[in-house]
Amino acid sequence: MKKLRLFTLAALCSGSIMAQSPETILTESWIDNSWENTSQSIYTYNSIGYHSDITEQVWDSVGWTNAYNWVYGYSMDGTLWSITRQTWLGFMWMNTLKSDYSYTEEGLLYTIIDKSVLGGVEKNQYKTRYTFDENENNTEMTMYYYDYNNAWKKTRRNLMTYNSDNLMTELTNQTKWMDWEDNYTTTISYNSANLVDEVITKSHEYGIWTNETKVVQYYVVNNINNASESFKWNTDTYAWDFVEKTINSHNSDETLYQTVYQIPDSISGDMTDSIRVTIDYLGGLDITDEMNPAINIFPNPTSDKLNIRLVEPGMAHLHMTNMEGKVVAATNSVTGQITLDIKHLAQGLYNLSIVQNGKVYMEQVVKK
Repeated sequence: MKKLRLFTLAALCSGSIMAQSPETILTESWIDNSWENTSQSIYTYNSIGYHSDITEQVWDSVGWTNAYNWVYGYSMDGTLWSITRQTWLGFMWMNTLKSDYSYTEEGLLYTIIDKSVLGGVEKNQYKTRYTFDENENNTEMTMYYYDYNNAWKKTRRNLMTYNSDNLMTELTNQTKWMDWEDNYTTTISYNSANLVDEVITKSHEYGIWTNETKVVQYYVVNNINNASESFKWNTDTYAWDFVEKTINSHNSDETLYQTVYQIPDSISGDMTDSIRVTIDYLGGLDITDEMNPAINIFPNPTSDKLNIRLVEPGMAHLHMTNMEGKVVAATNSVTGQITLDIKHLAQGLYNLSIVQNGKVYMEQVVKK
């Protein structure tokens, strides 16, 4: 008996219904002219299609051994409320870390509190607080640590700026001493299609900004991100030294299924494989043949904007999470039309949850 999902998936292309949920993500290393297993992530899903567990295993030359397990907790409307990390003790799982999520009245992510877990007792460690502007762009992330006086103390923050298209153009990281002091800044430039073109990071020390790293993205037809190149700033030659290249492979529906990392040989300079990551997707799910008439999501896959059209009237709460369960977008709407700008998100799969009039609609979105 095939497992029935309790919701319908939006058509990913030309009206066809496709399930694009990862089952395993395998990481291999290139050693002695062959690929050898390194680690793998195994995804387990609950009855409403969200991953309930992600198990991380490592290869020990004999077979796979458990390392960590992440358990995801959701409310009845599908909102992510907690992630618990478990550590494998060789014969059983033990809770070691937990992250609790809270949201504003508008449904935007407000705080993530990280706690250590020892003997079933939770203890505060870190907190991240999110601030949004009137366009619901995340403009600030402030990090706190829990001190010996049982009080939250500010330690770091990220300040983000956006252009008129609501695309992030700069992120500055600061540390709290007597006042906020700059650590590094990352600037993001875009091509004519508003896709990420170049990302440059600079460090700040003694009042001087110095280049550190640069990543250049490359695209092919349909704006598919097929490769990227990474560089490191050489302070002796004042030039960018090539460090690494990534090559992305896609299947026929433009879904990413493999990334290969290559580095230059230290002697010849020729490119040589380093790491390979392969995504194996679930198949054979019994899914309703018709699209949900109350919701229309398009285009999907998408490289920039995602449009959500709601047929029924009423307040709708929406949030999107990546495959690790981290909330990447959250908003409310009463207009029946929502447009999300996801150009800045990494390529891959995202879970979309919409709650309206007591009903929960859950879809998967492919960012290409």
